[in-house]
Amino acid sequence: MEKTSQLRGVPEREASCRELRMNEMIEYQASGRPARGYLASPDQAADAPGVLVLHAWWGLTPFFQGLCDRLAGEGFTAFAPDLYGGQTADTVAEAQQLMEALDFQETRERVTAALTVLKSYSGTPNRVGELGISLGAAWELYISSLQLDDLQAVVIFYGSEILDYTGAECAYLGHFSDADEW
Repeated sequence: MEKTSQLRGVPEREASCRELRMNEMIEYQASGRPARGYLASPDQAADAPGVLVLHAWWGLTPFFQGLCDRLAGEGFTAFAPDLYGGQTADTVAEAQQLMEALDFQETRERVTAALTVLKSYSGTPNRVGELGISLGAAWELYISSLQLDDLQAVVIFYGSEILDYTGAECAYLGHFSDADEW
């Protein structure tokens, strides 16, 4: 049976993995400091690959939680760490301020710890990918350049980072636009 999703009328398939087992904010530790993120996993998570989702400069908004839910509905365990510690932006000026306030080392620790958390919930900890948008995409690229053995794929939207990727063994897919006001 086919039904229509709430996202622009895209048809959805009926499948047992469509039922979410977990979709909630969880807390974890990043170098001894508390951190939090949104975890969504499918009903049949025993063999679910993981996807680390890093948000744009607006923060961990309902859009990114919904993106994790959609990924879980397709059979993935998705985890989106909150890079801003609960803050979100409504304006470009607020987003710019939040982004500029990020501490590089603390954010790196938060993201790498989030990857460890994701692997602990994923049914296949050696099959992990990343998906990032804008600010999150730049962080995904940085994390992928660290040559992590268990990272299989990186999908970015509008992010870039000039780094040495020669040692990275994951697949990359970038989405960009020719005409974008940003």
